[in-house]
Amino acid sequence: MSQARQFDRKVILLSCPSDIAEPKRLCQAVVQALAEEIPSSVIRNDARGDDVPSRPRDAAVALMVSDVTMQGMTGRLDWQVGQGPRQNGPEMRLGVMDTTLLPKIDDRFIRSLIDASAGMLNALNPVRKE
Repeated sequence: MSQARQFDRKVILLSCPSDIAEPKRLCQAVVQALAEEIPSSVIRNDARGDDVPSRPRDAAVALMVSDVTMQGMTGRLDWQVGQGPRQNGPEMRLGVMDTTLLPKIDDRFIRSLIDASAGMLNALNPVRKE
């Protein structure tokens, strides 16, 4: 891919919490889900979570996890496009009955957050087909 085409790609700055068990695995699930939804984007890690998109069509996405217990997780996705206002996605809870499954629910949890955040997906990818 030429440098000019790479420069034209949407950049998504992703921040994930570091104060939860196995944050890399959960963050990787977000990367995969965003890459599936917006395949032409470039997803970059924003470890501090305070970067603001530099170009009008670029975006910042933050995974906000408010509760993690042996019975499940609660969280939401927040986003900002360009210099626009930060938007808060709906808070979702994914519970499990079998506590041995907790490490395996990351993909389902993130998928439920993505599915509940249609406003985010439409803002990040206006030509998206629902």
